[in-house]
Amino acid sequence: MMRRSFLRAAIAALALGGVGTVQAQSGDPDRVDRQAALLNAATIQNAFRSVERRILVTDVARLWEDEWDVLSPPPASGWWLQSWTDRGLTARYCDGVLAVYADDDELKGVGRDHRAVQVAPVAYGGGRTGLHLILRGSRVFTGAHGRGDGSLPACMLPPSATGDRAGLVLAVADPKLTAAGRRWEDEFQTVACPRNPAVPDQDTGTFIERRRIPIQVSAVTDCLPATPNCNDLREFAPVPPAWPRDCATRETTPGLPADAACTDWARWRSNCQIVYAQAPPAADIPDPTITWESGPVHEWTQSCSCPSGETGSCTQHWAQDTEIRVFVLRPGSEPVRTRQPARDATGSPRLVRTAENCTPIQTGCQGDCGNGPDGENGGGDDGGPGESAESAESTHGDDTGTGDHGGHDNGVGW
Repeated sequence: MMRRSFLRAAIAALALGGVGTVQAQSGDPDRVDRQAALLNAATIQNAFRSVERRILVTDVARLWEDEWDVLSPPPASGWWLQSWTDRGLTARYCDGVLAVYADDDELKGVGRDHRAVQVAPVAYGGGRTGLHLILRGSRVFTGAHGRGDGSLPACMLPPSATGDRAGLVLAVADPKLTAAGRRWEDEFQTVACPRNPAVPDQDTGTFIERRRIPIQVSAVTDCLPATPNCNDLREFAPVPPAWPRDCATRETTPGLPADAACTDWARWRSNCQIVYAQAPPAADIPDPTITWESGPVHEWTQSCSCPSGETGSCTQHWAQDTEIRVFVLRPGSEPVRTRQPARDATGSPRLVRTAENCTPIQTGCQGDCGNGPDGENGGGDDGGPGESAESAESTHGDDTGTGDHGGHDNGVGW
């Protein structure tokens, strides 16, 4: 690719040179020098791009270091043409700076006028960006039309003590010394397991802690099996810009970014023995407690029958003492309260009083004697005393029982 580019540049230069010869014969004697200066400027640019591409190769098997020591003229190769050396050019590279410049006082075609080469792309190339001019006896250089001023790194000697040198000086990142990514390494340590305070001399084993260390990865690729970490930036740049190897130094190194910090120690694998603490003896479970409280008197009423030979209304008033059973399952639990009849003799249902409004049934009178529907006692048509007395006796006999609950429908309901 480089050879094709160079051939195209050479053909273009020859064409320009031919035009310059014709125009020089037609009355423009400086045309040849201008075209030669433009050709030399293009040659410096082409040489710079070729060396730059060679440096940026990241395949570890094809790095440029085995071909060039960077502080002496580059050898003729596929990326540095012998014709560039013959034209008077050379190259230097260190500290991430590449400089391609004229190594001779006289460049082919323009004599000593290196400034003409510097500005040729601007003056004769349609306003393109110019080159640099490295000043005599120093590392300082100036730029033309878009090129900044600066100085060569200290690892490069001043190019010339006899005159200025046209060239091109730009930063080119060293793939071995430039961070291109990040990977993680693990660091482990063994720590004693916690011990039982009750048995401090008991060995409970150990566990392993891990922390992760971020590692800067360079642009170098295709590492050989024998050197799997050849892309570790620390292998080539043990001082900044590479991050320190150990985490303690990173914590005290100023200016490191946050992503350079190691992670905290965390338990990774445990071999600790499980020591069970002896539980205290179980406390006795207390029995449930039952207590009694006096309850209210339960009262109710029920109807009764008038005595034989009488008619009217009869109401019995009953009462019964009660008590409350309080059950507590455990101390502090909610008590269960239940009301029930009192357990002593006074707790049985007792007849307190009877309210009667009964009147004798009248007999031997004219009409219904007031016993029937038309009389006072609602008697029948016959006014017969036998039926009325028999009915009253039957009703009275059914409702006067007084057992524990008195046989009453209104017994205590709890």
